[in-house]
Amino acid sequence: MLITFIFFDKKSKYNGNEKKFVCVIENINILETKLSLDLECKEKVKGTYYFKDDTEKESFAKKYKIGSVIEINGYLNLIENLKAPNVFDYKMYAKAKGMFYHIKLESFKYLSENNYYVYKLKNIILEKITKYKSYPYLKYFFLKDKSSIDESTLYRYKSLGIMQVLSLSSSFFMLYISKILKKNSVLKDVSVITILYVMFKVTESISFQRSLIYAIILIINRNLKLKISIYKLIIYMIIFLLIINPYNVFLNSFYYCTIISSFVIILRKKIYQKKNFLSRSLYISFVTFLAAIPLNIYFQFELNILSPVYNAFLYPLFTYIIMPVSILSVFMPELDLVAFALLKLFESLSVMLLKIPTDFIFIKPSILIVFLYYLLIVFSLKNKNNLIIFILFLILHNNFNRIFPSTYVLVLDVGQADSILIHHNNKNILIDTGGSINDSKLYSANNFLIPLFKSLGISKIDAIILSHGDYDHMGESINLVEKFKIDKVIFNCGNYNDLENKLISILDDKKIKYYSCIKELNLNKYKLKFLNTREYDNENDNSNVIYTELNGYKFLFMGDAGISKEKDILEKYNLANIDFFKVGHHGSKTSSDKKFIDEIKPKYSIISVGKNNRYGHPNKEVLDTLNDSKIYRTDQDGSIMFKIKKDKLQIETCSP
Repeated sequence: MLITFIFFDKKSKYNGNEKKFVCVIENINILETKLSLDLECKEKVKGTYYFKDDTEKESFAKKYKIGSVIEINGYLNLIENLKAPNVFDYKMYAKAKGMFYHIKLESFKYLSENNYYVYKLKNIILEKITKYKSYPYLKYFFLKDKSSIDESTLYRYKSLGIMQVLSLSSSFFMLYISKILKKNSVLKDVSVITILYVMFKVTESISFQRSLIYAIILIINRNLKLKISIYKLIIYMIIFLLIINPYNVFLNSFYYCTIISSFVIILRKKIYQKKNFLSRSLYISFVTFLAAIPLNIYFQFELNILSPVYNAFLYPLFTYIIMPVSILSVFMPELDLVAFALLKLFESLSVMLLKIPTDFIFIKPSILIVFLYYLLIVFSLKNKNNLIIFILFLILHNNFNRIFPSTYVLVLDVGQADSILIHHNNKNILIDTGGSINDSKLYSANNFLIPLFKSLGISKIDAIILSHGDYDHMGESINLVEKFKIDKVIFNCGNYNDLENKLISILDDKKIKYYSCIKELNLNKYKLKFLNTREYDNENDNSNVIYTELNGYKFLFMGDAGISKEKDILEKYNLANIDFFKVGHHGSKTSSDKKFIDEIKPKYSIISVGKNNRYGHPNKEVLDTLNDSKIYRTDQDGSIMFKIKKDKLQIETCSP
């Protein structure tokens, strides 16, 4: 990775101040009122636009297509990472794709059409499949584009480990290439290379790029009679993938497609030795499962132990029935209903299987641990007795938090919103869930909170405490409750609003306990005190204000409480020398009165606030009031972790 930075560091062709662009549309995705465009301008750029009404949306769909050349007025925004530990490195992912900026489109107009054959082919495919019921999956089969498949469905596939079903299909493709190219035939060689090249250009998928390179190396090896071993062929394939694009090292798909397919290719003889279809499927599923274990633990932080069983029967169903029927339906439209029914069956199976609690969460390992995992896998494949050592290592890793208990408070950077995680005595308390309207997908529970919790070895939240019912404090609570194990939810005092009532109906369905207006929360000899004073006539002052102590350090979380509540707290409670002070209402001038701050004397003041937010938070007067404390801001410092080790405080930030 260091070599990539030093010798192959990509630079943008833009300076960031441009306002007008001429671009070619490479991909279109419309979700309700949001338009997302993949654009080829001077370089690849992501464009976003929100339709004003259905008429504008329909007009766009009729006039614009892939290959349309358009003139854009808009603003460039640098692609940035989520600033939290262990999260997906989106900036490097985008860089690997040649992207540095998002364009926020203000207006655009049609200029002409680009007649590049890839655009024409994509349009032909899309025009053909758009009206089909199984369109989202057909789009993936033909274009390797998952954007139209429901996010919850993809989440289920990932959690169950059955995304490997798709990897299995890709790995088998490599085996077929090996078989096809075994005998010398110029026509066959040219046909395979041409098909793979077109498939790669249309899909821009690394799996087809890998297959193309592998096929070329096989042909050279055979025709020149170089007698290169299969191990060297795989190494050359990986080297060429990195020469073409060194930033492939930042793509998760690079590791999945190369490592899993390499295992299948190396063990191809053993696969062919299996006498019947069932034993062959079981063996391939087991090998693929083993090969993916370190990757799943490193990238997804979880492992479903029944995934080889799921894959054993889902792989043939998907590869030999669902996929062929779906692809044939494009040429025989009467099969569309059959394909749709089969795909719905596949989705229903995933819903049913997800109810079986067979997933295990792992704290994110180091690269050294991943390497050790692969050594143990190789030894296990050579001698089945070594599987016991491998399983013991997995058990130890899975119980890391129990073996090595830790205490920390993590203030998450969730934009103009709040979310704080407390981990102590192997109990996990989440104060607020965030909820950003402008960046809803970026900070969503699926993309941010849940992967982050898993990476920390957290499999359950013991209590979600909602400071109050505003969206920026509980907007992701429903997604979190639906997708993650939650023990209980705590509401503030006062009447429930619509968002809280919606959450309560889901809590009732899931039989999750919930409480409101409580005075104290006890979790395994650990206490949180709720500094309730009285019921106010506004939601902010009704915020839960929470006081707790961790290993002798005092913590105070203010929610969005304002100056009125601060005065009441001073009259009712004796607070002084607070070590950690989560500033109220994102540093607004409506909170953090000087008298209150002088009384509590915070050592560290934390402001959860969005970068360049439209409210002008934090207020300058508030910053001046907090001047005697060390101030941390999520817009500048990213997520902030306060670790307490042997009664000593260690502070880590995730600033860009």
